[in-house]
Amino acid sequence: MADRVLLIDDDPNVLSGLKRQLRGSFDVTTATGGAEAMEIVKTSPSFAVVVSDMQMPEMNGVETLEKIGKISPDTVRTMLTGNADQQTATDAINKGNIFRFFNKPCPKDVMEQGLNAAVRQYKLVTAEKHLLEQTLAGSVKVLTDVLALSDPELFQQSARIRQWAKKIKPQLSLDYSWHLDLATMLAPIGRVAVPKETLNKEKNGEALSAMEQQLISRVPEISRDLISNIPRLKDVAEIIYYQDKNFDGSGFPDNAFSDDGEVVVGNDIPQISRLLKILNALAQVSKAAIPARAEFDFIEKGIGKFDPDLFKLVRRILYDRNALDGNFELLEISVNLIRAGDILQADLKNCDNQLLLAVDYQVSDAQVRRLREMAKLGHIKGNATILREIGARPSTP
Repeated sequence: MADRVLLIDDDPNVLSGLKRQLRGSFDVTTATGGAEAMEIVKTSPSFAVVVSDMQMPEMNGVETLEKIGKISPDTVRTMLTGNADQQTATDAINKGNIFRFFNKPCPKDVMEQGLNAAVRQYKLVTAEKHLLEQTLAGSVKVLTDVLALSDPELFQQSARIRQWAKKIKPQLSLDYSWHLDLATMLAPIGRVAVPKETLNKEKNGEALSAMEQQLISRVPEISRDLISNIPRLKDVAEIIYYQDKNFDGSGFPDNAFSDDGEVVVGNDIPQISRLLKILNALAQVSKAAIPARAEFDFIEKGIGKFDPDLFKLVRRILYDRNALDGNFELLEISVNLIRAGDILQADLKNCDNQLLLAVDYQVSDAQVRRLREMAKLGHIKGNATILREIGARPSTP
């Protein structure tokens, strides 16, 4: 498949000529201005390269490329212009992050050579990004699977949050979607530093001493400090640090200031942190894969705690019974056929009638392996009743 290139020029004749010139070498899309180009970028698969004219009405080339960079940061930006003065070049490099200039008129071989270099740059950036995301996600997953065995209840809550975030992610404008994936996985990791006695008191609703309350409240800070030791996870660590910060500026961390010296409040709090704040509160009151209306009503009483627009979005996406009916099927299956992502519709117990997993639990990869081993040893009998997402991929044996 040819590499995708977007050409932007307010002159249809120029676009037509360039498209003919590049036909057969690239998959070319055209736009007659910055506004049209931005809509195309928002609604189309990713472009490897965008080539923009400089002198265009309403929005010049530098402004266009700068805005496209915010929408699609991996797309390589280039400029085709007959006005390559020093100021244009300076603005293009500093604001538009330009990879290469082409002068009008541009010979075919020069244009193709430049675009091929831009495509190689795009592939290099995306390949490194993919490798980073997959390597980090895999490493973090091993860590969270180990935590799942040490604190199943906490992991169960974290698994619900990750599934909720997965449903919400497509509706968010995120520069790096993997930040959300890793933040939901690592958000509770600071609790490993809290004594089990304190955690048990908190779970049971027992009164905590002032020192215990302070320790619990500083879990996000402990998490941040632990995660900061992992290369390239500084932004994720900061997201987790603000996961308990209220939208009105109250809550931990107290008296937080940005790098510019401004108080961190409202939309200054990282968007993923604001989402975690909502999902953490919801997970405290809901054990189900799909929260009930009453549970949303209950946490909504915390006026000032949540981003109101984000709360409405979360409620609209998660509280949708029709989505459950249309996307899941009810199955009764052997325990050794359970897959990661299946939602239990009845308690799962061993042969001694001890509870293994509770109703509404969403099974993880680690739990799948454990259940299959127990089934092989004859420690579990009977079938499991589950909800399974239609089209879900089988788990690795």
